[in-house]
Amino acid sequence: MIQKEQQDKFKEFLEKRNKGKLYSRYKQIETEAKICDLAFDDQNLIAAHDVDIAIYHIDQKNQLQSELIENLHSYLLYSICFSKSNNMFFTAGYEKEIKLWQKQDNQWKCIQVLNGHKDSVIILLLNKDENQLFSRSRDKTIKIWQKQDVIWNCVQTIQAPSGIVDSLCISPSGNTLSFGCKNNLFIWYQTNLNKWRKYQAIISAHTQLIESVCFIQDDAQIASGANDIKLWKKCAVNQQYRLTQIISTLGNVSIMEYNNFNSLLIAVTNKKFVQIWKAEDDSNFSHKQTIQVEKSDIFYEETQFYEVVTMSQNGQFLALKDNYNDYVDIWKLN
Repeated sequence: MIQKEQQDKFKEFLEKRNKGKLYSRYKQIETEAKICDLAFDDQNLIAAHDVDIAIYHIDQKNQLQSELIENLHSYLLYSICFSKSNNMFFTAGYEKEIKLWQKQDNQWKCIQVLNGHKDSVIILLLNKDENQLFSRSRDKTIKIWQKQDVIWNCVQTIQAPSGIVDSLCISPSGNTLSFGCKNNLFIWYQTNLNKWRKYQAIISAHTQLIESVCFIQDDAQIASGANDIKLWKKCAVNQQYRLTQIISTLGNVSIMEYNNFNSLLIAVTNKKFVQIWKAEDDSNFSHKQTIQVEKSDIFYEETQFYEVVTMSQNGQFLALKDNYNDYVDIWKLN
């Protein structure tokens, strides 16, 4: 009875707190290990725990189902990348290698190891057709891996022109990529021969380090995040990207995502805020909501910050993980 009363009070508290908000708190998932990466695969939430992966699914009865895949690597995982078909995924991290996993006889098995990077692999991205994989490493390179029959081979390496590659994104169509090096923004495109070539370089795009980039409306616009967010729109005359809008933020932008489904742009600013904007008809963005990292009720931790944030493919869910609490916070679109 007491537990029922507590649940009712918590529900009432959430309803008041979330009134009029774009996203409201939905569920928390307790974790037993450090979360290194989060990714959504339709309605499934994928979490990298140290050297393991947990797949969480919320069923129609609002029950949480989970599957744990253990000991994928010997050292810390940094990135996971799942196929939309749910039958394969890539992992990478502190080790220099990338592993491809496939489900066989109801067991996940490593079917290929991709070698070539000389340092830790930070980001993995698949293109729309899932026949090209892009990997960003601390070795100052981006490698492009092509699926040839059933084997993945490195077909091209992009060397960072000005230091380490600090951010990377691919357009939804899969034929344009953008990345930041220091405060410079680079755009590359795929030729008819499947080779990637530099399309445009915007030198000193920001006054500070570009930590995040994302495409808006396929490749019509690019958002770059540093001490603010800048929107670059492709000009119809010469097809070059030109600055069209600057969005003031609550600090440096460390994570940024755009969802085409509901035209929402999310960004982690000052590492303590999740700010959400919506693209209006005139392509300008208006601010809709700010979610602030919550301090523990027991301890006060100045260095608490959001380290992983991601949005589901349909824009319905936000998954937030800070570096202090041992849970993943899931928010749902109202």
